[in-house]
Amino acid sequence: MIPDKILNVFNRSIKMVCSNIACYCNDPVSDFTRKRKLPAETLIHFIVQMQSKSLNSELCEYFTDLDSLPTASALCQQRDKLDISAFQRIMHLFVNAFDDYKTWKGYHVLACDGSDVNIAYDEKDEDTKRQNGNSKPFSQLHINGLYDCINRVFWNTSIDTAAKD
Repeated sequence: MIPDKILNVFNRSIKMVCSNIACYCNDPVSDFTRKRKLPAETLIHFIVQMQSKSLNSELCEYFTDLDSLPTASALCQQRDKLDISAFQRIMHLFVNAFDDYKTWKGYHVLACDGSDVNIAYDEKDEDTKRQNGNSKPFSQLHINGLYDCINRVFWNTSIDTAAKD
């Protein structure tokens, strides 16, 4: 598959979600209604391309023009307005945009696996708070992925925030 075609499909998926952004906001009446430095489409592109650098480093690399550079606080405020279902919908639109998936004897060969991912500790977030014995508490998410082994694409993912004992 040509990389430009894949990128175009991905960008089209993001645009489709952003054209109905009220469906993916915590407050559909007011979120993403005013013109900001971080409209929904820019925010989604930024989040998807993030690496494991500090937020300020990520912002400086993504926004090359100082006039368009938002603060880390502004990014966090905008990110909090966006529901995770926006990313799930983008993934669904993207994966289903292709119809040339290979199969094995007519079957899709899928594998499912999960991983625990440590996130920034938030003592107020009881859903993600974990503690092993007498060690310091930490925050963690459990992520499950349904992966197509032949076509090397994720068909679905889920994020579980419920605390495990």
